[in-house]
Amino acid sequence: VLPAPARAQLDATVEALAAKATPRALAARIVALDQLADLFEVAHIARDRDVSRDLAAEVYYRLGEVVDLDWVQRCLRELPAEDRWERRALEGLNEGLMYARRQLVYNILQYRTAGGAVDACLREYVAGHQAQLTALAALVSDIKSAPRASLAALLVVMRELGRLVGTRA
Repeated sequence: VLPAPARAQLDATVEALAAKATPRALAARIVALDQLADLFEVAHIARDRDVSRDLAAEVYYRLGEVVDLDWVQRCLRELPAEDRWERRALEGLNEGLMYARRQLVYNILQYRTAGGAVDACLREYVAGHQAQLTALAALVSDIKSAPRASLAALLVVMRELGRLVGTRA
């Protein structure tokens, strides 16, 4: 169910571990563990919205076509915490990101009609939220141009993401 870029990233991570003398089979198992939180989230969404896990997973992962949440998550993971307060701030932002992603999936699923394809849901959602999505994409693009995202920059992204999540067409 993973989209091609996510599969490619997982394969690259397996290869990187294998290049450091980790047996390939073990590397594949370790990398798969990194996906457990996403899989639990997909199962929660499917149960909560009474949709198939495949449908929930497709929307969950294809959300990256709309908003680059994986990049935000990577930045939050890689950002060093200089003290316990920054560590707590990063933990809070990670929780907020998980909540925002879930809400975005819920919002996109609202556009689903009986048997409707995910493509149609995504198109309708994007059309109804074009201004907010464009502003968020410009913000993320601006931050990506820096050598490294700062905690302040990620706070701004999360604020804009929260605005998007709170909006309905």
